Amino acid sequence: MLKIQYMTKRNRKENGVHLPFLEQEFVDKWQEWLQYRKERRLAAYVPTGLKQTFTKLIKDSGSDYRIAIQIIDQSLGNGWQGLFPLKVATDGTTNYPTNSGSHKGVTGTSANRIRAAKDF
Repeated sequence: MLKIQYMTKRNRKENGVHLPFLEQEFVDKWQEWLQYRKERRLAAYVPTGLKQTFTKLIKDSGSDYRIAIQIIDQSLGNGWQGLFPLKVATDGTTNYPTNSGSHKGVTGTSANRIRAAKDF
């Protein structure tokens, strides 16, 4: 099982915590999330908090690593400090691409950003 080592200021020894998903896409996105938190000078995860974050991420993603990646992307895109369930529009669609990569059903300002990015 893949293990990533984390160090905290309060505890200088290495604290190994297992990632919830082993797919390389998720591992890369998680590293991007950690880098984002570091750049924003947010507190480093302590082992107990990290385990809780992973438990919540598994629950909120329905144990699907692709949805977990979308959750992380949502937080990165909105400049959030934490990870939250995907926002759902009033018509029941999410504001993020589906697992197939299709942008059908995308509504709101996110749809405008996607169209603008395609036109760019």
